Amino acid sequence: MKLIYSLSAILSLLFLFETAQAGPSSQTVQCEVPAMKCAGCSWSVTEALKKVEGVTAVHVDFASKTAIIEVDSAKAPGKEAIFAAVKTTGYDAAKYKSLDASFSEAKKKFEKSE
Repeated sequence: MKLIYSLSAILSLLFLFETAQAGPSSQTVQCEVPAMKCAGCSWSVTEALKKVEGVTAVHVDFASKTAIIEVDSAKAPGKEAIFAAVKTTGYDAAKYKSLDASFSEAKKKFEKSE
């Protein structure tokens, strides 16, 4: 019986180690859309970003002129694809950067500042 518990504990540890080595399955990025002036602008940008392959979640705030985007790490679209999607709405994007926070943490930060 002790052998079964020991094997179970070892397998659990191996699973945890493998999961930690694989890294996060998503990352959060941010860019600015300086020309946004209304909720309609943010809706257009949101819809365009949702269509980008690899984008899993989007939050666009026109007041701060900021887009928070969650991307699948395996299919991360990159700055060019994000900027191109924003461009289809008639706006230019700027200041693309990766965030250390999760998407939900970054979104909460912007919702508090609204």
